[in-house]
Amino acid sequence: MRSRKTPAQQQAWNELLLLINDPEWYLDSSKCEKHKKIMEILEKNEVILPQNGIDIRHQRYLDVRPGLEKEIIYQIKKGRTVQQMREIFRMDPKTFAYVRRKHGLPKNNRRKKGKEGI
Repeated sequence: MRSRKTPAQQQAWNELLLLINDPEWYLDSSKCEKHKKIMEILEKNEVILPQNGIDIRHQRYLDVRPGLEKEIIYQIKKGRTVQQMREIFRMDPKTFAYVRRKHGLPKNNRRKKGKEGI
């Protein structure tokens, strides 16, 4: 499921290959400026696909279980550790990590230093 490159992006790739053929292209300021413009063209509307399909697998798992993702988000925001969430949901902890990454949530599984052992 790769995205097709536009004709402008295809042309930019050709120009980029010609530009970087010179091993010292980065020393010339005009070539650096050209490189910057080429990269802007190439990165425009670029779709980042998962590298190995694991994220797709986790998303499909969540898609067939309505409400599960929201509940995991709630538990993460509540400060539950991965171990506590595993006891609640009985599922792969990598799914929790996927949800946390997807929504930009902080890790909550770090132990607090202090008077826990007393």
